[in-house]
Amino acid sequence: MNKFERAIRNSVNKLKLMSIVCVAVIIVGLIAMFIFRVNNDITFDHTKTVTVTANQYAYATQLEEIESICDETFEECGVKYAYQQKGEMNGDESEIVYVFEKDVDVSAAVEKLNAKFDAETETGALKGSFISVSGATEKVVDRLPDEYVLRTILAGVLFGVLAGSYIIIRHNFAAGFSLALTMCLSAGLTSAVCVLARLPISISIVYVLFFDLLFTAIATMLTYNKIHDATKTAAKGVSTEEIVANNLANKAIVIFAIAVAIALVVVGAIATHTVRMFCIFALIAAISGTFASLFFAPACYLFFKNAADKKAAAKARYDYKKGE
Repeated sequence: MNKFERAIRNSVNKLKLMSIVCVAVIIVGLIAMFIFRVNNDITFDHTKTVTVTANQYAYATQLEEIESICDETFEECGVKYAYQQKGEMNGDESEIVYVFEKDVDVSAAVEKLNAKFDAETETGALKGSFISVSGATEKVVDRLPDEYVLRTILAGVLFGVLAGSYIIIRHNFAAGFSLALTMCLSAGLTSAVCVLARLPISISIVYVLFFDLLFTAIATMLTYNKIHDATKTAAKGVSTEEIVANNLANKAIVIFAIAVAIALVVVGAIATHTVRMFCIFALIAAISGTFASLFFAPACYLFFKNAADKKAAAKARYDYKKGE
């Protein structure tokens, strides 16, 4: 047994200490958030954008033709966009926004596109349409809308209840309740670390919190499934503490975490800025989830399982005496 495995086995009886440390980190994160506020500075890089504005009829019926002209023109000018965003606007106009890296010169593309669309809307396939093209230097907008916070909390609670209920039905109350607490702890640690590190809180954090809950649930279930199987085959007289300590899915959880981390690093290295921020947040969530599932989850399960066993034993003794 190596030092890492020994440390995890020893943590099974140290729920109180781990709870104090984790709660302290979360409280410090909350205090920092109230004192310094959440970092909303999402202006990491400026970007070049080409915005194609079209009337609603052209946007609804000839979108493919408009996009085809844009793609051909960008290829002719030797520029490549990172991604595009589409959106219907108020009134009779809609937009296609092409986002480029900040050092890309889009002026020639804008000039060519305006010339092409002028010709197409006069005598070509887009005749009668109203289409204009503009280029600009803009800051990436990735703020977290206030209404998303409440939605995230409600959806997270719903997911936690469903996951905990599933484990209670499949295993027992101790496993289901401790799973829910483990997911809450992991989400709290992830949020606290992001706030303390002054990472810019954007829309990415919403998806990361779901990722955090899912990752922690899967990793924790690896251990609980192993403990559940061992409990059914354990010899009479073997304590719950022994069963838990000897059946921790350490290797499976670590391999799972490493695989997820590698995937996030690869995606973050080749993705756009917004996705890259998601990967950074998700790496923190994976670390928090791994810690929670390796150290906190088994100790939490043992605590509630012992409490449930004591209550069942006391009830059995009471019923026995009452029957006499």
